Amino acid sequence: MDEEFPDERALADALAAATAEHFGSNPAAPTAPAAPQGMSQRLETNAEPTASEDTSVTSPRPALLVTQAALLVSIFLGGLIAAVTSGRFDLRFDMGPGFQNVVTANPTIMTVLLFAGGVLVGFGTRLAGGCSSGHGLNGCGRLRPVSLVATAVFFGTAVAVSFLLWKVI
Repeated sequence: MDEEFPDERALADALAAATAEHFGSNPAAPTAPAAPQGMSQRLETNAEPTASEDTSVTSPRPALLVTQAALLVSIFLGGLIAAVTSGRFDLRFDMGPGFQNVVTANPTIMTVLLFAGGVLVGFGTRLAGGCSSGHGLNGCGRLRPVSLVATAVFFGTAVAVSFLLWKVI
């Protein structure tokens, strides 16, 4: 390794190029692999992907609606099967007495509040550029400033809400 990378900068550049090649440097557009040092890279405009190249992994397109629907149905069916086979399946139309005491016992208002909460979570995820797990595990691990700030905001909000709920409950 010392012969191939004589200094730390060459090693850092090679790791950055390998990361960009594998993950892409911009989520909206995959990058071409970096050329080895001393070799120029040839641009191919009409190149067909070979059998060894998997373009589906680097495709910036969102998942098909059918794929997303299959995931949701699979999650629901998996939970249903687990609950029925364990003997703990109990169909309920409320969130329990704790939720009723804190929020509301009215099922219409509860449904509206849960729907609004789901919309706010989706909006916040979009606004923050990802979920808390993605920022906390991946972004912070890569020392991305945006992820560090987002994770700090997530944790600060969670602490504030837990203190607020502790006082209310």
